[in-house]
Amino acid sequence: MLSLYEASYLGTEDEEILKKALEFSRTRLHEFISHTSPEIGYRHIVRSLTLPKHLRMARLEARNYMDEYRHASNQIPALLELAKLDNDMIQSLHQTELAEICRWWKELGLIEKLSFARDRPTECFLWTVGIFPEPCYTNCRIELTKTICILDVIDDIFDNYGTLDQLVLFTHAIKRWDLDAMEQLPEYMKICYMALYNTTNEISYSIQKEHGITVVSYLKRTVRI
Repeated sequence: MLSLYEASYLGTEDEEILKKALEFSRTRLHEFISHTSPEIGYRHIVRSLTLPKHLRMARLEARNYMDEYRHASNQIPALLELAKLDNDMIQSLHQTELAEICRWWKELGLIEKLSFARDRPTECFLWTVGIFPEPCYTNCRIELTKTICILDVIDDIFDNYGTLDQLVLFTHAIKRWDLDAMEQLPEYMKICYMALYNTTNEISYSIQKEHGITVVSYLKRTVRI
């Protein structure tokens, strides 16, 4: 029944059968929980009813599974120890990555100059862990987190702080993408523009150096969108 419930979320908008399957399976799972003793163990069902499996982060899901497997009567101790070791190694890797991101964010100094903006490099990093869960994608997680952090600040400028005239100037500067374009911007926008400009070019240079691929035009196009 749980598998049917999970699968029903993968249908397209017009698949009425899967919509009915979702309603049916969800009702039956709620009934099962209401008539089952907690000792039987149905935490995985509660998690699925709260958020379907395909929307959950793989690494966090692995930790949940380890907690349940620890109490399983048919557990294989060596397998559980291997899973714990893998989890500890990945956690150590992510801590190292996050430390590098926090160091970069502090050196960038955006929040010190733009106190109205959100200061949340850790949350931005967690997002990238969900996008790139495999250990080999360290650089992807770090560089994407940098971009998200700066875009968060730009979002705050547009939503909460900038005037309409200032936002028009900032948008034109982004479209031109050169340092002369920022001369008419107010000081706080110049700081943000330089952070975005320099970080984008640094990411492009890093990719060019390590992989021999020129991506600067693609990154600029993405930022302009």
